[in-house]
Amino acid sequence: MTNSKIVNIVVSSKFDLKIPIDKLARMIKYSIYEPEIFPGLHYRLQNNQGTIMLFASGKIVSTGAKSVISAKNAINGASFEINEKLSLNLKLGKIKIENIVSTMTFQNKIDLKKLSKELINSRYNYDEFPCVFYPFEGKTTLLIFHSGKIVSVGAKNEKDSKNSLKFIENFLRNLLNL
Repeated sequence: MTNSKIVNIVVSSKFDLKIPIDKLARMIKYSIYEPEIFPGLHYRLQNNQGTIMLFASGKIVSTGAKSVISAKNAINGASFEINEKLSLNLKLGKIKIENIVSTMTFQNKIDLKKLSKELINSRYNYDEFPCVFYPFEGKTTLLIFHSGKIVSVGAKNEKDSKNSLKFIENFLRNLLNL
């Protein structure tokens, strides 16, 4: 498949107890907590492996990682740090993949009007958004741009993300007789 790559993975989990966010915000360097704007505390990880968002309910989210392992490590690392800072023994639930975003660039420009007519169940309205939306097998949504840029969103695993990009690449090759 042509130069595809994962650009963002979002994972989440939940602690077994509520979190004193305002107290924690004072303890984690460079964290941001502005409850009048956003109800969670967020901070960039030091190793540049993404961003952690933490909510008083105990929900924790990692975004910005480029691999599932990095995303899970971010949650586990943040869990360790939170327990250490608060001197607690919070238990973390199962880590769940919420979204995998992958991109690729097709080698040619794409006629979006033609593609939307040929690709059953696709949606295209240039005035609304300049791409074709295509739901792939109920597992991902593809955003296909005239430039050849293709984005796969909504996957819950790497295989579904790769399969959706492989499908559209093959479809476009056949459509353009390449």
